[in-house]
Amino acid sequence: MNKILLFLLLLLIVPLVPSVVAVGVSPPLAEYIFKPNISDSLHFYFRNNQDRDITLLANLSGELAHYAKITSRDSGLVKPNEKMYVDIDFSLPESIGESGWHSFNVVATELEATGGTVGARGQVVVPIRFFVQYPGKKLSLKLEANDAGVGEDVNFKIFVSNLGTEPVEKAKVTVEIFKGSEKVGEVSSEEFAVGVLENVKKELFWNSGTNSPGVYNAKATLSYEAGNEYANDSFRIGTFDIEVKNYTKEVGKGIVNKFFIELESKWNRNIENIFANVDVLKDGKTMTSFSAAMPTLAPWERKNISSFLDASNLNEGTYELEIRLNFSSEGMTNSKTVKGQIEVVAAKKETAVEEKIEKKEEGFAISKYLTTVNLLIIIIIVLVVINIIILIRKRKNEKERDTYI
Repeated sequence: MNKILLFLLLLLIVPLVPSVVAVGVSPPLAEYIFKPNISDSLHFYFRNNQDRDITLLANLSGELAHYAKITSRDSGLVKPNEKMYVDIDFSLPESIGESGWHSFNVVATELEATGGTVGARGQVVVPIRFFVQYPGKKLSLKLEANDAGVGEDVNFKIFVSNLGTEPVEKAKVTVEIFKGSEKVGEVSSEEFAVGVLENVKKELFWNSGTNSPGVYNAKATLSYEAGNEYANDSFRIGTFDIEVKNYTKEVGKGIVNKFFIELESKWNRNIENIFANVDVLKDGKTMTSFSAAMPTLAPWERKNISSFLDASNLNEGTYELEIRLNFSSEGMTNSKTVKGQIEVVAAKKETAVEEKIEKKEEGFAISKYLTTVNLLIIIIIVLVVINIIILIRKRKNEKERDTYI
């Protein structure tokens, strides 16, 4: 019996062993600014991260592969946690093409013998990249716009790179802010220089003032001697509020109904400690009440908060509904009341079916905890208990044998 349990235990353990990258590599890439007739030697190692021997084959591929060669061994058996070292020499011509990135790859393939043939089990690709500069003056532009709250400063991060062969003496960035098609603001940098191959980061700030919450678009224009570059990004101005987007509009009479409230954060920070107190009223008199809670809403997140409405004592008809929300964020608190209506209708057969489904879902919610890990723990406990019982019986038998003798 112990052997059977041990076998089952092993079946459970095997799938739980975490998968790792089969072959590691260092360095993971190499980059150069292209110069005519550039040449160099590179040294890589490929590590076997598995618990078995593997066979690796190294080769070169890609646009510039014919300008490179492997000068070390290109294949071999690699034991667990050991490395295969690969040396590469390359020598490029005077020109390799138009401006931009060009490359070749060092590829390590794990070989696998199957049915008398050799196939590839997996590959690791290391890119060797060369950047050909643009002739003259050429800048690139990237814009990152950050969310903010009403009345707060919006931070624009601007990244400028000189991709050309000449320095830029006078560059300037202007960011225009739009809500829809309406321009609502603008902010500009002072003039700045960008040297050859230099990367420049600028930050601009625009106060959102009394602009209403919502989604805004930012358009950045980089002006310099050779022309203009453009970049766009969007951002949101938030307010410390939660919007009730929807809620359960109809419930069955005489039963306990599941009740959903769909909430959406309008804030650019986490909202915490969210409590909803709900009253169902008839002619201003509270007929039934219930509460719901949610620990947190992420910025701009939309999520359901759920509870149960007991309609056991409610008659069919239309009732008033009041949802009172209380929530906090970073030491601030807020509350609001949302009013609406809800219909109480005769409980249908579908409702009973839904109740059965909910019970099944509850059963599933319990059964989901019977995961492989938990089953493994249970089996280990059973094995321990069985071994203890066997040990106790063994000692008891030995004691009885001694007494008999």
